[in-house]
Amino acid sequence: MTALAVDFKTRKELLQERDMLVEKSGLPLAELTARAEDYTLTVNQFAIFEAIADIDYLLSE
Repeated sequence: MTALAVDFKTRKELLQERDMLVEKSGLPLAELTARAEDYTLTVNQFAIFEAIADIDYLLSE
């Protein structure tokens, strides 16, 4: 059985990671979101969008 690992991050670290992901997507956040709503993201962009959504959930945004 594998041990569970918990990664603690500060709000600042999460915001930095979110900014890095937006930059990595190559699109402004508003356009990334619009394309996600239209189902026109690449596989990589969709993975980034999902990671941003997870961070937003943790930040309660």
